[in-house]
Amino acid sequence: MAIVPNQREMGNLRRLLEAAREEDLGDGDITAALLPAGVQSRGLFTARQQLVVCGAALLEAIAAAYDERIQTAVRTSEGRSAGAGDVIAEWSGPARSILAGERVALNFLQRLCGVATATRATRAGVIQYSSGRVLRVGCEGGSAAPGRCSPLKLPIPRDSCKRARGISRRSSRAG
Repeated sequence: MAIVPNQREMGNLRRLLEAAREEDLGDGDITAALLPAGVQSRGLFTARQQLVVCGAALLEAIAAAYDERIQTAVRTSEGRSAGAGDVIAEWSGPARSILAGERVALNFLQRLCGVATATRATRAGVIQYSSGRVLRVGCEGGSAAPGRCSPLKLPIPRDSCKRARGISRRSSRAG
């Protein structure tokens, strides 16, 4: 299913990209400046591990924030699984611009693919904790309709999952 952002969302995305670009480049991209002007290149966004693709549709907007001449070709659709080595998308155009924009593009892709992959794993209903125990979550029978789910009650001590991950109530960061 393709996600088409509305005008307000696109405005928010543009502002976010401007801020990310300013933070990343500041006074300029020293690495990209090492390349001769006018060199054309191609860059592949490749999965390093099994993941769920999310954010590939944003690559065109990210590329445009750096250089309108960067062409984007999405190879793996949003919401699809990709394995290690699979090409998610491709950029082609001025090498300097591709090099300047790839860090921000990778930051967005890594974050969004990570969230989508974790969401799919959770939706599948299994979270495995470091203690080796498996806690089943979600709906019995696979029903996701509102009001048709009842939380599963398991005989696991209340704080055992929190202790296994080193997470406190005040912080969501693993220790």
